[in-house]
Parts: sequence; structure tokens; C-alpha cells
Amino acid sequence: ARLAALVPAASALLAGPGGLVPPDQIPPKGTDPKKVKQWWDSLTPEQQRYVIDHYPGLIGNLDGIPCVVRDEANRAVLAREKQRIEDRIRHLQAKGDRSDAENRELADLKDKLNGINAIEKRLQAIGPGKKPAFLLGFDTQGRGHAIVAVGNPDEADNVVTSVPGTGSRLGTISGDLHRADMLVKSAEKAAHTEKTAAIAWFGYDAPQEVFEPGLKWPPVYNGDATDQKYALNARDALDRFQDGLRVTHEGPRSHNTVIGHSYGSTVVGFTARDKGLDADDVIFLGSPGVGVDHARDLGIDPDHVWSSTAKNDPIQYSPSLDPRDIGDGQDDLIHGANPSKPEFGGRVFESAPGDPIVRWEENDWGVPVPQFSAKAHSQYWDPYSPSLQKMGEIIAGTAQ
Repeated sequence: ARLAALVPAASALLAGPGGLVPPDQIPPKGTDPKKVKQWWDSLTPEQQRYVIDHYPGLIGNLDGIPCVVRDEANRAVLAREKQRIEDRIRHLQAKGDRSDAENRELADLKDKLNGINAIEKRLQAIGPGKKPAFLLGFDTQGRGHAIVAVGNPDEADNVVTSVPGTGSRLGTISGDLHRADMLVKSAEKAAHTEKTAAIAWFGYDAPQEVFEPGLKWPPVYNGDATDQKYALNARDALDRFQDGLRVTHEGPRSHNTVIGHSYGSTVVGFTARDKGLDADDVIFLGSPGVGVDHARDLGIDPDHVWSSTAKNDPIQYSPSLDPRDIGDGQDDLIHGANPSKPEFGGRVFESAPGDPIVRWEENDWGVPVPQFSAKAHSQYWDPYSPSLQKMGEIIAGTAQ
């Protein structure tokens, strides 16, 4: 209470002439969203304008800043980073003899530029059937990160955040943006309202490999997707983002859902288990485990814990500890109990089976192992699929 009372006074003292706000007075990333919102509201309109114009990189990823402000700030950062990347690509391409390191850098920059172009295309898409998009987070560090909302979460009655899994990076965000559009359409059909926002949340460093590169099927699951560290490292960011949605939301409390697909479900599960995720419903799709043995351990009413795994999704055949477990027991997976099993205690819903098994082969221990099409792992958003329809109902709060 004392801090809340001091924030306006402190801001007034620290703001210089003409509304100048020193950068060291902007709350650092990781600050409690409630405190961030208090600080932002304490600024005059002139001071807010100054911060947006001069320090967009300091507020664009700051939870507790209103969505329209984050969007404006991040668009400025995106434009700046796009120019920097294009300049660097031209420089590298002009070199006649590039080193291996420079070739890797060039490939990485081109990949990031693909993601930036996909984001720009969606931000510019307006008109019938296309809700406006908002850029709620963006940077090019590492493999890059982005948070894009279809619809304004601060004004929506129903808000869903989708966390992608293994292989996700800035360069792959195009598919996540399409999925956000599909979720909005499905939810608004279920709710008979146009007040839904869907967020593609790629605000963490995702693992990139399920199997060690170069291995053939039957694999030993020793790619980085078997490592819990990515989910553990993502917990604070996802938890804080969800808290920020509550803080900046206008009007009555929204119905908030969080979806985790593949390794993203592990991120959501670990966050709910350890941080108390502020969500009304959670949905797990094609999950390799969510870090708990039972839905009640997530801190969310089990009646609001949902899961689906397609019949032909190979994720359900991932081992718990030993590669000899592949294909024999689908209750314990790499990162915990299978949430799509009734004994997990959540609510399991139907998905289309997905592209079928190609054939069966025996592994080194004589265990028959299915040869799957990987497509079944990513077909939950297909138009007219039972899974997409059900997700829309859950997001809208109308699911039975």
C-alpha cells in the first residue's frame, strides 16, 4: 500500500522538464505486473508518449503495460530490427568467401526475417474476417521471441493463450498465427460473440529436437525436448504474462484459457504446478507429460483441465525413462503422466485420428514400434475437426 502511494509522487519528482522520464525509472522486465500498471498509470499522457517514443524496447515486453501501448512499442522495435537484419544479410551475401560461422549466421538471420515478415503480414491484415492483431512481445535474442494477439485481450470477454512446443522459434511463427485465427473463429462461433482474443505466446526458449540429430527410428529420445530445463525456465515468463493480462484487462473479468501443445503443454503444466497459473481453463494437446501425476496437482479445478491426443499422434509412444518403453504403456511419458488418460483426472476430448501409422518395425529389443506420420501431431487445429470445435467451446466457456 505504501509503495502504491509513493509511485505517483516518485514519478512526478523524477520526470524532467517536458515530460522526460529517465530510462532507469522504467520498471525492469520481471517486475510484478501490478506495480508496472501502477507506474504507468501514474505518468501523465505527455510522459507516457515520451516513454513510447524514446524507449519502446523497455516497455514492449513489460507485463502490466496496456496491450495497445505494447503493440505500438513493439512495432517500432520490429521495424528497427528488420532493418538491422536486412542490412546484415546484404553484408554477408556480398562477401565472396564466407566462413562456416558466417553461413550459420546468414541462415539464422534469414530464418528470423521470415518470422518478421509473417508477423508484419498479419499485423497489416485487416478487413472482413480478420481481427486486428497486436504485437505484445518481440525480440531477436537467441532464436527470437514474439507474442502476437489476434483481437485485443484488454477488451475481450474470452482470452486464450497458446504455448507452442518443440521446434518453435521466431522463424516458425506463421503457423502459430494461423492457429490463433482458427481459435478465434471457433470460439466466437461457440459463444455467438465477437469478443474473443487469441494469443500466440512464444515468449520462451523452446527445445528444437525430439531426437538427437542423425539418429534413425526406432530412436533414443535424447534430443533437447527430453530436458525439463526449458519448461522450468519458462515458468516465470508465462505466469507473469497471464497476471499481466488480468491487470490490464478493462471491464468485467475475462474468461482466460491457456493451451499447451506438445512441449508447450509441459511448459503450461510446470507453470500451473509451481506458480499457480491464473487461468480458468487449461488445455493440453499432444502432450508428452505435464509434470504431475493427477490433474488436481495443477492447482486448477480438474473439471477445467482438458486434454486430447490424436490416435495416430506419435507423442503418446514417447518413453518415460527408458527407450525400451517405446510403444508399451502410454500412461507415463517423458515429462509425467499422460493427461489424455482418464486416470489423470482431467477431461479428455475427442480429436480426429490424424494421418495414420505407416508400418510397424521391431526395435533393438524386439519391441514392435509404430512408424508414424508426424502430421498427426499438429492436426488439432484442422478446420471442422472435433478438437478445434471443442477448443472453441472451452475458450468461450460453453463446453459441457
